[in-house]
Amino acid sequence: MKKDQQLKLENELLKIRLLAETGAVVHIDSDASPEMEHAFLQMVLTIESQYPLKKTTVHNFIGEPLLPVLEHLKTEQDCSLEVEKLLQVLDLNSIDVVFPEHLSWKEMLRFLVQDLMPEPIDDIRMPQLRALFFYDTFHPDSPVFLPN
Repeated sequence: MKKDQQLKLENELLKIRLLAETGAVVHIDSDASPEMEHAFLQMVLTIESQYPLKKTTVHNFIGEPLLPVLEHLKTEQDCSLEVEKLLQVLDLNSIDVVFPEHLSWKEMLRFLVQDLMPEPIDDIRMPQLRALFFYDTFHPDSPVFLPN
C-alpha cells in the first residue's frame, strides 16, 4: 500500500475513533493534504484526551507579569509602549488579540489589563495551538467606523 493511501486510511480510522470516543464529526477541506489532515486529527485527539481541561486566567497562563497601573499612564505613547509589551508576552504564550482599527492605545491597554487578564482560558499548551481573543467579542456594541 502506498504511503498516501495508508495515511488516508489512518485518517479515516482517526475520524472513526473521534466519533466513537467524543461524538465529534470531523469534516476537513478536500484541498488539505493527507499529512495536514493527519496532523490536525492528531492534535484534536490530543486535546480531547485531556478533557476536562483545567481552567486558569489569561494572566496566570502568561506567567502573571506585573501589569501597568492605568492611572499612571497619561499619554497615548506611554500606553502604546505598554500595549506592545503585553502583546509580546501574550504572543510568546501563543495568545493573539484582535482589536478594531479605531481603538486608542489607552483603550487597548485598558482592555488588556481589565478585560483580558482575568478571562478564563484552558490551561493547555501544544505546539501550533494558539488562543485568539477579539475585542469585539467583549464589547459588541463598540462603534464601528467604516470607510466612506
